[in-house]
Amino acid sequence: MNILNKLTIKHLVMNKKRTLVSIIGIILSTALMVGIGLLISTILTSERLNAIKTYGNHHVSFNSLKQEDLNLISKNINVSEVKYYVPLGFTKVDSSYDSKPYIYITEGSKELLNSLNIIEGSLPTNDQELLISSNLILKNNASLKVGDTVTFDIGSRIVDNEELDISYNYSLSSSWDNDILEYNQEEININLTKTYKIVGIVAKTPYESFSDAGVMAFSLNTNNANKYNAFVEFAKPKKTYEYTNNILNILSEKVGYEVNQNILYYYGVSKYSNINETIMPLLLIALSVISVGCIIVIYNSFAISAMERKKSFGIYSSIGATPKQIKKTVLYEAFIVGFIGIVIGIIGAFCGIYIVSLIINHLLADALGYKFIFSINLLYIIIPLIFMVIVIFISAYLPARRSSKVSPIVAIRGNDDIKISKKEVKAPKYITKIFGIEGNIAYKNIKRNKKKYRITIISLFISIVMFNTFTSFLSYIIKSSDTVDYYDYDLGLDFSGSINDIKDDIAYIKSNYNLTKSLRAIDLNSPLVTNFTKQDLTEDYQECIGFDDNQIPVNLIVLTNEDYNKITDKEALLLNNKYITLYNNNDRKTKNINVFTNNNYDINIKMGDNIYTLEAYTYNEDIYGLKNFKYQSLITMIISENTYFNKLNFKGEINSMLVLNSKEYKQIYEDIKNKEINFKTKVSMYSPEIEMANVKNLILAIKILVYGFITLVTSIGVTSVINTINTNINLRRKEFAMLRSIGLTPKGFNKLLFFESLFFGLKSLIYGIPVSLAINFLIALSINNVIETKMIISWSSLLISVLVVFLIVIISMNYASKKIKRENILEALREENI
Repeated sequence: MNILNKLTIKHLVMNKKRTLVSIIGIILSTALMVGIGLLISTILTSERLNAIKTYGNHHVSFNSLKQEDLNLISKNINVSEVKYYVPLGFTKVDSSYDSKPYIYITEGSKELLNSLNIIEGSLPTNDQELLISSNLILKNNASLKVGDTVTFDIGSRIVDNEELDISYNYSLSSSWDNDILEYNQEEININLTKTYKIVGIVAKTPYESFSDAGVMAFSLNTNNANKYNAFVEFAKPKKTYEYTNNILNILSEKVGYEVNQNILYYYGVSKYSNINETIMPLLLIALSVISVGCIIVIYNSFAISAMERKKSFGIYSSIGATPKQIKKTVLYEAFIVGFIGIVIGIIGAFCGIYIVSLIINHLLADALGYKFIFSINLLYIIIPLIFMVIVIFISAYLPARRSSKVSPIVAIRGNDDIKISKKEVKAPKYITKIFGIEGNIAYKNIKRNKKKYRITIISLFISIVMFNTFTSFLSYIIKSSDTVDYYDYDLGLDFSGSINDIKDDIAYIKSNYNLTKSLRAIDLNSPLVTNFTKQDLTEDYQECIGFDDNQIPVNLIVLTNEDYNKITDKEALLLNNKYITLYNNNDRKTKNINVFTNNNYDINIKMGDNIYTLEAYTYNEDIYGLKNFKYQSLITMIISENTYFNKLNFKGEINSMLVLNSKEYKQIYEDIKNKEINFKTKVSMYSPEIEMANVKNLILAIKILVYGFITLVTSIGVTSVINTINTNINLRRKEFAMLRSIGLTPKGFNKLLFFESLFFGLKSLIYGIPVSLAINFLIALSINNVIETKMIISWSSLLISVLVVFLIVIISMNYASKKIKRENILEALREENI
């Protein structure tokens, strides 16, 4: 080891605090960059595996294929695997679920059977053995078990004298009769009778959906058939749409197909081009801000180090060290600090993301229905590591190159940073008036020594930008979540029957369970409004509904007098605000629109043969329990029960709705599902909290992760600021000692530091806040491709950044200056930093 390397190590040891802060900056930057890669890998892998479990590990499915077409697909160079089943037909079974009266008998390929989740028994080994679904037992009260021998009459379904294609597991058609859902009767055209031995039970398969009329059962396909339903995996999932179109073009005839978009989402593929065009800019914005932040933090560390060692470099040069040796000295320091920081940063990233996945599993696994799997994708780790190595090398090389060019005498004297121009530097009069001679001195020093101050301002600037960028992301995540979170209640119950019976059933719910919030709609109806004109409705809304004539159906919601009077004393309300999703070419966009052009209307409602006039006012606020109506295209009108029964003269059976929030909503749901409540009316229910748990908890997980990133990027920025300010103060020890020697008092010293703190804070905010708003605008512009939204300015985060900037600067400068205030002036004037 040469003498310069030994001196470098000695410098790092003697300046432990600065070395430690530099290492911490590299640790945090490495942990953030590698952590993002690990997090992306973990989320994508976990979500993809869950999607595979639910929707199958295929990218596209084809229905009713011929044998030769199946062979063409299997031999396609872009296809990695083909699974298929041969549909034999349907057999009738006694069912407790009116919507699932059939078993759908199929013969699967070995690949398809191997993809199933066996609960009990084994896979079929021939076409005489059968694998049944656990849904058959649960939903159809079937007493079938492994080892049973069964004989089925199998055929195609006949609806209205029309035979349905057995390749499709169609849902039952239905209709409403007196507010009761009735499923239409079907017949089976039997064309096959077959005996099977049940050899196994399988969990619900990804090849059937909730609405399918037949519960699937599988035997093994051993012979050629006329029709095949194939499930295809491509070697390159991102080219699914291109490969699918190529296959469709070579098939002998037109067939039905469906792209498994639920899987492709996690490969970054969407058939909607504007979604793809939105994701990439958002990723680029986030990664660019993080990358620039890391670059500045690391560069500042080495720039400060080079500044501290400038006099040392001058001495080295004066005794024969070459510029090349000076560069090697700085790069050697970068190697030591970088190696330690990167290694600890990688360990920190692995530990951090692993702990995050454990926390998410602990908090959300039950609600999500699956666990996050800690996953490592080498590509997501190697790229950040290469980035960090390049950043550290460049951050060290540039200051080293600059330092090596400074002449030994200038470097030893240490006066090259202060630029004295022929023109006298004058401080504005208001600075001298407010801060006195101390402010005047500080201002002139700032003007003459711009390099050192620029580093501090840049550190503060990037901290402001990183903090506000990620809080902006969080604001848009919260805003965007409104477009998928259609409901603001835990459980909704629909009652069909007489008014008195409905009242009794609702009274039972309210008296036996603790409801924190509830709203009751007496009835939901769809009458016609006969006097709306195009001038009454906005162009955006007309585009959604295709306005043709004056007779427009509306959602008429009748609330109890008690609930209605809490909202308004008007005769009727019209909900003015809607979220509408429009599909145009290859785009899907959600727009937030207003429906009406005026504030109030005299509306003519047609009820039966009669027309009634109501005075209605537009309403722009959300109403608890009715949020989902904002996402429906029909106009929504709300009236009270007094208006409904007295003015509109409604009589007869009603369909009433009760929505509620309760800590016991799961218990209520289970009690109704298990028929432990004897209702007088027919009741159906829907629980957004249960049915949409995956979506809501995924949004919650994203929010938690974004808060984590905000904390981490803020820590990186704060570390850089503290490092920069402390070092700058330490480098000015001789300057401060000189000022104190000519009479600068402690009070004056504080005034000088306060002025500099104010200067740093204001200058960084002047640059930081506009850049933050510009990035916010770019985020809004990208999101606007998918969800129409206005730019959201988080005034609270801007205020926090203003307060925190001044707080950090003042605390850092006071902390750094305490030691200087206690120092002996002569010792400080004589001290050399070698």
